Amino acid sequence: MGRERRQAGAVMAIQATPEFTFPPIDSNVQSVLASASLTASGHKIGVVFHAPKTGTIDRVCFRTGTITGTSSVDVRIETVTAGKPSGTLLGAGSNVSSGTLSSNTNYEVTLTTPIAVTIGDTIALAYAWSAGSVTIVNGGTSPYIQPLIQFPGLYIDTGAGYGQISSRTANFALRYNDTKYSSPIGTFWQPVVSTSGTYSSGEKGVRFRLPFTCQVNGFYHIFDPDTTLVFNLYADATAPGGTKLLTKTVDVLNFAAAAQSPSFGHFNSEIVLSANTWYRLTVEVSSASTRFTFTDYPSNEQMDASFGGRDFYLTESSGGTWTDTNTRVPRLAVGINGLDDGVGGLILPRAMHGGYSA
Repeated sequence: MGRERRQAGAVMAIQATPEFTFPPIDSNVQSVLASASLTASGHKIGVVFHAPKTGTIDRVCFRTGTITGTSSVDVRIETVTAGKPSGTLLGAGSNVSSGTLSSNTNYEVTLTTPIAVTIGDTIALAYAWSAGSVTIVNGGTSPYIQPLIQFPGLYIDTGAGYGQISSRTANFALRYNDTKYSSPIGTFWQPVVSTSGTYSSGEKGVRFRLPFTCQVNGFYHIFDPDTTLVFNLYADATAPGGTKLLTKTVDVLNFAAAAQSPSFGHFNSEIVLSANTWYRLTVEVSSASTRFTFTDYPSNEQMDASFGGRDFYLTESSGGTWTDTNTRVPRLAVGINGLDDGVGGLILPRAMHGGYSA
């Protein structure tokens, strides 16, 4: 007997999986971003990593901390020797001077000559001191990077050779010449420290679409539960307060503490969400001031270098209509307990750290 054949895109059965969240827990959530300083000739910061996809890298995104005086760095894509950045460019022109830098600023610099890489290549990004006093922002302490990540390796050289930067991970993004952004797994791109806002009525949450068909049964969030929270899952076109696909009320007394910390919950039933279809997951409040955590990005396209990708962003309403901000990411995710067991065609995920695939 031959195997059953299905046309591309045909949905097959949902298979139970261990529960997980999407985007993954603590992805790009840094309450602390820490800087490493370059103050003299020969000082360098470097990260060694595997190229996240095949293509041609033409830009690098990074963030500065405190800058003193007229300061600049040479941003370099290098080869690797003995596990450290070698000081040798990967290709002629695979570097660029940052120009004069300012404090606490996001930069996207264009390499003098774009450099071709193959997925899995072991390469390095280095920032070499050129002038002034420069700090480069890296990831701070977080459950995501504890225990200390050994690879990709983050290093600093202040004149005695490269040594590992403890309890930190690299914070940068690569842009390829297909205009898609990516950051290697084990690193992240967070332009600013996650911050918080407040609201006492209406709904705030995420407008999202998933790169796969799955069964949703719950949610994850970092909201400060100073009041009873109502979690609502909507079809994208449904108006605020309209018919919910799923809803769950969580009494404020159910939370161990009124704190802006991770919490999880389950709806009272499950639902299958279709791949590449827009939905909204919101948190509704009707009294008291509730805080929620979010991260802002310079552009929606740069969000491809975060775990959720460009397809998870803020939606909010105080009644009547939705307002979306596609460069702001609340800390809110769906809980998943089943996946489609296969389709006849490949769906390339938008949100899995390898860059956007339309």
